[in-house]
Amino acid sequence: FLGGMVARNEASVGSMETMALEPLSQFIAQNINNTVVINSDGATLPADDPHGPLRIRYEPDTNQMIIAAAELRNYFVTRRVDFRSSLEVFAAIGALPDTNSVSRRLAAGVRGSMQGAPARCYVFDAARLGAVVLSDNDADTE
Repeated sequence: FLGGMVARNEASVGSMETMALEPLSQFIAQNINNTVVINSDGATLPADDPHGPLRIRYEPDTNQMIIAAAELRNYFVTRRVDFRSSLEVFAAIGALPDTNSVSRRLAAGVRGSMQGAPARCYVFDAARLGAVVLSDNDADTE
């Protein structure tokens, strides 16, 4: 009996990860044209300018993926995915060091931008997030 409970709990944890990672991956994929890739110091020019409203900033030198909090929250809510629980899952797998949003300028260093006012954002550890997504994909192919 106890062994069955442990197995069910482990399955539900895996399911929670999937329920959190899937919409995040979809959000990133759907906003690839709304992403700027630029080092954190802003000294280098962006690898590619965003072609729409800026929602994601990726800094390869720090492996940080900074995502506009309101946009991400809205994406999860419209898909009926519990956003707060998803943040906790991201923290548990090491992809979101701090579940609190922070104030960041997504456009800092972007050519021709006025840099805009800081916006509330979530700062993901992109290296850890990528490792989790890759290990999940590898498991599916075995």
